[in-house]
Amino acid sequence: MGMETKGGVDPQIQKDIIERTQRNPGAISVLGELAKRGSEVYSSVVPNLGTGPAVYEKFVECGRNLDSLIEKFGK
Repeated sequence: MGMETKGGVDPQIQKDIIERTQRNPGAISVLGELAKRGSEVYSSVVPNLGTGPAVYEKFVECGRNLDSLIEKFGK
């Protein structure tokens, strides 16, 4: 994707979060946390999560543990 900006998350990642989450609050939360881990982690995991509610469902399947989600769905 891109690099993190000094003020936070890369604008390309922000745009991707808006499009991918379909305004689902759980998905927004999960992708926001992944974005904080950096663009490399984000881009390796997110394509495998689907969109909207599916993102949060996969997070729940991983016991609501972000590290487990990264391990299971990262490339």
